[in-house]
Amino acid sequence: MGRPARLPSEADGSFCALSEVPFEAAMSMPAVNDDFSALLADREVYPVFQPIVSLRDEQTVGYEALARGPADSLYHAPLALFAEAERRGVLAELDWVCGINACARFLDSGVRDVPLFLNVDPATFGTPCPIDLLPTYQHALQELNLVLEITERRAGDPAAILHAVTSFRQRGGRIAIDDVGVNPFSLNMISVLAPDVIKLDRSITQSRVPGWARTFVINSVCAEAAATGAAVLCEGIETPEDLEAARAMGATFGQGWLFGKPGPLPAVEVPLSAEALPGSTPTLSARPPRSRWRASGRAHCA
Repeated sequence: MGRPARLPSEADGSFCALSEVPFEAAMSMPAVNDDFSALLADREVYPVFQPIVSLRDEQTVGYEALARGPADSLYHAPLALFAEAERRGVLAELDWVCGINACARFLDSGVRDVPLFLNVDPATFGTPCPIDLLPTYQHALQELNLVLEITERRAGDPAAILHAVTSFRQRGGRIAIDDVGVNPFSLNMISVLAPDVIKLDRSITQSRVPGWARTFVINSVCAEAAATGAAVLCEGIETPEDLEAARAMGATFGQGWLFGKPGPLPAVEVPLSAEALPGSTPTLSARPPRSRWRASGRAHCA
């Protein structure tokens, strides 16, 4: 903060801001006290991780990092946390804290080649990494298998997004479009960014009511996946019926409470899928199924 944004490939690592973006920012929330300022200054934001699985064998293929405030604070829930950050104009800084703390937890776990999905708010692309977080960020870029999820809930500058995505991919990262089906922004960005993973919103997964809008989204995503080799992932799989619907839509990956709630990284070995994410290196994707301490494996699209 306080410096002009530079290109993503430069040493300060200003490719984007990382976050778990809430469904809506409650901009009318009053400031109860200044606990939030202390929280942000002390970097007291804690990651939890939700498994992403292959729908072919229901084995883990990666983890998405989500953010929580201190358990005893008003800002434990992500909605309150991010709403207050936006109200104060410090959303980008909070995004960085969330993403880097998640990377730090992964680095501490010893996981290296397992995909870690991090949410990105497109409105904060190009924001420089805070200087105190920069060493961990640079380490994560070198050591971790990162997938950036660009959320569709808050549109940003398409040119800036494309520039940042291109630079991130040059460093070996991969891209996912998140929450597809909530806003037309995501479908427009799919054709521009050619993501490696397309994540269908839970509203699409859980709907049992036929409708032209839902059908249009599913057909558009499947057509893009068939043309580019992108993976299709259904969010919000909470019941066997949701799982059946996801498979019927052509998804090969899934995420939801049926497979695991957000929480700490497992402290025991986890069976891994043999699948590989699109864009992974031959070294990673060619490895056979195995278990890995505390972490997940790789996946492939339909």
